Amino acid sequence: MSDDLPFKAEYAKSGRASCKACKAAISKESLRLAKMVQSSHFDGKMPMWFHVACFFKKNAISSQGDVGGFDGLRWDDQQMLKQRIAGGGGAVGGSVAAATGKMAERVSARADLQVEYAKSGRATCRGCFSNIPKDEVRIAKMEEPDPDESYAYGQLIPRWHHVDCFMDKREELDVSEDVSADMLTGFKTMKKADQEMLVGKLGGGEKKPAAAAKAVKGKKRKADDEVDGGVPLKKAKSPDEEKEEKALKDQSSAVWKIRDKLQQFVSNNGLKELLEENIQDVPSGESRLLDRASDMLAFGAMERCSTCKTGQFVLRGDVYACTGNLTEWTKCQETTVDPKRFKPTIPATVKDVEYLKTFKSKTKKRLFPKLTAIATSDSLASAPSLSTRPTDLPLQDLKFSIIGRLKGKASMEKRIEELGGKVTSKISDDLFCIVSTPGEVGKMSARMKSAEAENVPVVDESFVEDAASGAVELKINSHKLATWGLKKHLTKSGGLVKSVGKRSTSDDVSDGAAKKMKISVKGGAAVDPASGMESTLSLSHS
Repeated sequence: MSDDLPFKAEYAKSGRASCKACKAAISKESLRLAKMVQSSHFDGKMPMWFHVACFFKKNAISSQGDVGGFDGLRWDDQQMLKQRIAGGGGAVGGSVAAATGKMAERVSARADLQVEYAKSGRATCRGCFSNIPKDEVRIAKMEEPDPDESYAYGQLIPRWHHVDCFMDKREELDVSEDVSADMLTGFKTMKKADQEMLVGKLGGGEKKPAAAAKAVKGKKRKADDEVDGGVPLKKAKSPDEEKEEKALKDQSSAVWKIRDKLQQFVSNNGLKELLEENIQDVPSGESRLLDRASDMLAFGAMERCSTCKTGQFVLRGDVYACTGNLTEWTKCQETTVDPKRFKPTIPATVKDVEYLKTFKSKTKKRLFPKLTAIATSDSLASAPSLSTRPTDLPLQDLKFSIIGRLKGKASMEKRIEELGGKVTSKISDDLFCIVSTPGEVGKMSARMKSAEAENVPVVDESFVEDAASGAVELKINSHKLATWGLKKHLTKSGGLVKSVGKRSTSDDVSDGAAKKMKISVKGGAAVDPASGMESTLSLSHS
């Protein structure tokens, strides 16, 4: 769904928003693009809006599937964005020769990736969390700050890495394999030896246009999809793709024709009456009113959600999503590409509107791009919902941290998450344990000292796979690398107990009444069986 995508596209609902790059106002009804960033005020994402031209100076989009609301744009704007995305964000239009001449300039324009020599030895690598020595080559991915960091809203900050750590975290940082060294901002300022090192690790770009043109001069073109200079032409579409594209274009034109007519001839009150007459929820704002009304007139009025019985389906990106609630605390997660519809009726109060006098109501299935629909269904199938997510994984809801340059660190983080755990960089007393190496324990870095201060156990790399078979709390001692760290135990509710006698609140009280507790008596002392230390504790008499 579009809510989970990293970018968003829409037409400005008013003229109040300003571009985060040039600070100028974004005029009403003009196309604007947003990068979705973590809000510092609530647990969710919020848009950082840009003019289209300003957006591509600071951001790079891998595919149109990453842009929420893309299919709801006018057809011409969809095609313009497709060309921008395919061309790396540069200006569209012009001849192939002109594109060839500017290719190197466009390819290197990755403002979200930077390379430079470390200005001091104070910066910490976001991969291994050790310091990056002064004058060492470092690479950064520009990201939004965490909610607890003190930065201005919308400001992007560099997350620096050693070159090797950057390569290990490449997939996690969402840096695709086609990103080469010469795309990094600052690459041309590096020394020749360091440029060669970066090219060796990240790969080099295509040949320079002039050199490539010279290489093929006087030779017959090898393939129909290439021109002089090695610039690929647009791949020919199959008949099915052409048919689908034509159908989508016709659909987009029809929907926008209805929307434009409604905006021209029908007032906001008339739109509300039109929706209410057909038992549709009435949203706030002119733009949303027009979207809902045009969808209803183009495809038919939608019936209520059959799962929660009261929710209204609303178009969100490539699906219709229910806006209702299953319970007082749980939102309905139902989605569909083909909601049940019925023919809308035109209320008498707006029948005098010239456009609606001759309008013929009908029901029709909305078309979605085939590739987008497949990607959506695959992602929904692979990502478990709240109701189907396993709750009996061995590392369920346990927090881990990793200290040091471990081999295969990215795959280890992925494995921990597969087993139900969470990986965080912050060292705190709510960590279950820390994965590291004997060498890191011996060095006693600042993060390792924090682990000792918080009394968090440190285990070796083999602990993760050993823990996959369960009974993780019993396996910490056999993998411990440090002398500190209390044995942590899982309660039935998934909480952590760090000391004898400390119990979760769910065990203390149930439904407002005191709960009976079974205890064991050993050596004249009472031991709580839930602590797991019934057979290991002993009482010392002085």
